[in-house]
Amino acid sequence: MGVERLGYVQIRVTDLNVARAYYTNVLGLKEVEVTADRAYLKAWDEHDHHSLILRQAATSGLDHIGWKLESAADLEQIETRAERAGARVERLPADADLATGPAIRFETPSNHIVSLYFGMQKVGNGLPKLNPMPRPAGLIGIAPPRLDHLLVTTERGRAREKLNPYAREN
Repeated sequence: MGVERLGYVQIRVTDLNVARAYYTNVLGLKEVEVTADRAYLKAWDEHDHHSLILRQAATSGLDHIGWKLESAADLEQIETRAERAGARVERLPADADLATGPAIRFETPSNHIVSLYFGMQKVGNGLPKLNPMPRPAGLIGIAPPRLDHLLVTTERGRAREKLNPYAREN
């Protein structure tokens, strides 16, 4: 059973067009698809459909984090373990989230929403398979090759109490 890697992050933005301009022109992410209230982006060396989703909302912040699983069997195993730990787990069919395979979603003790999914539509990285350049020409902005980590913060006491209601503050 295992998490393969960080798959994507969905964040809320108050102005979708301004956020799209920032993430494409300054950070250099590639826009893959846009809907009425979302923009799907990825870094230049990623093969999956997206690694960042910008969602139009009244307030800004983190919606949820998507972790890519190694196998479909991992969904069921993790769902069982999360439910045994007291989490309310929501099962999502393939494409409930655009281009994403079947998933489960639950809230962590720190109040973060986590999605665990198996499979995402592949769109490639735009480089040839035979003798590719180390980096494509014409990249804009910072142009990271991939999204592979993030920093998530929480209120120490509240998360600690939910994890262990008997824990004392130091």
